[in-house]
Amino acid sequence: MKLELNEILFLKFFNINKIDIKNKSFLCAVSGGVDSMVLNDLLNKSKLNFSVASCNYKLRKESDQEIEMIRSICKKNNIKFYSKIIKSPTKNNGNSFQMIAREKRYKWFNELMSDNKYDYLLTAHHADDNVETILLNLTRTTGLRGFIGIPESKNKILRPLISFGKDEILSYAKNNRLDWSEDSSNLSEIYFRNKIRRNVIPILKEINPSLNNSISSSLKRLRLVDKLLEINLSDFERDFVSYEDEFIVIDNSFFNNSSQKMILFYEFLNKYGFSFSQIEKFIPLLKETNKKLISATHELISDRNTLIIKPFNYNFKLNIITNKVRDVDIDNYTIKSHIYKKGKLFISKSKENAQLDYDKIKFPITYRNYKLGDSFYPLGMNKKKKVSSYISDVKMSYISKFRQIVIEDSNNQIIWLVGQQINDRFKINSNTKNIINFEII
Repeated sequence: MKLELNEILFLKFFNINKIDIKNKSFLCAVSGGVDSMVLNDLLNKSKLNFSVASCNYKLRKESDQEIEMIRSICKKNNIKFYSKIIKSPTKNNGNSFQMIAREKRYKWFNELMSDNKYDYLLTAHHADDNVETILLNLTRTTGLRGFIGIPESKNKILRPLISFGKDEILSYAKNNRLDWSEDSSNLSEIYFRNKIRRNVIPILKEINPSLNNSISSSLKRLRLVDKLLEINLSDFERDFVSYEDEFIVIDNSFFNNSSQKMILFYEFLNKYGFSFSQIEKFIPLLKETNKKLISATHELISDRNTLIIKPFNYNFKLNIITNKVRDVDIDNYTIKSHIYKKGKLFISKSKENAQLDYDKIKFPITYRNYKLGDSFYPLGMNKKKKVSSYISDVKMSYISKFRQIVIEDSNNQIIWLVGQQINDRFKINSNTKNIINFEII
């Protein structure tokens, strides 16, 4: 026998998810539609500590009336109410509009959560929404997570109605004589979701009247698979992934291990916006150096025995000019400098040091990124060499190359390829009187 939606079944969600409703506060997203009005009513009857937030895009003539309806109900029940007019996104097509609107809506919700110390955000997604989402994802290129639907809880967002169907929600609303508004945009088929809701799902329910229950059962199994995948993904990160400042470094030895590792590789890269088809085409290039793959947010670069993920907007730009000998901070390290009389300094062969003839250097000196075309005389050579060739010869990693800097004097001569090699023309000799010592700290 089918159970009717009521306060007891509703509260079961919080018990299952181990949420202490007596000591937690909630922000409930309410649009005025039947789903969110039912959620609002159940929260009120269950005496949870919650407030309501409603967005108004001013796109429909009934928008203002919906806000006033919600405000009135909140006032009647002594519920704190937030409303915000959000400027309508540029309407290129139905899908881009909905995506941008969602981003703006959730940005505001997060601000309210942070400013007012709410523990959770509640939304009124239900079982039918889940079916629509899965079918919509089937029309796109998506991974396993695209087929497990809308999670009942994630990132402080809870969906207490996710196991209830639309018919149960409507039945509750009618039985409890709730007010709600019908969103006229739900009738428009410019939105793909509406096309699926109005045209596809009715046919599927003719084939299988228990469609929601069947999909719900499949989701439970898929979520168990997803949990197993998460555990293995953690192992993959532990064994093959390291982090260097803004860079993510992947040891590509996993490539020879097993097909299981490749699945985990796909999943790991998916977090950074890379699609399955992109990665599949990139696989044959893994062993080549300086091959790139680009997502909306990151770059993936092959670099000898590693793969580097770099945020797309990350850049390392340096141009510090100084007229005197002083310490200079470079990102996550410092270059200290000091002048010594010859014989007063221990001569170091460490690459962390550069000891040069101070009197040959023309100030001001510049600390900057190396650039294509740069050249210098490496120690022991009487012929110029391009910095790029020197870096290639020493097999410098992509990250080191990306962050390589030089110190240049006012005659545009590189005196030190920092951390690598000094310029032979500035080396200490028998005629040296004063030594400048640079040291990386």
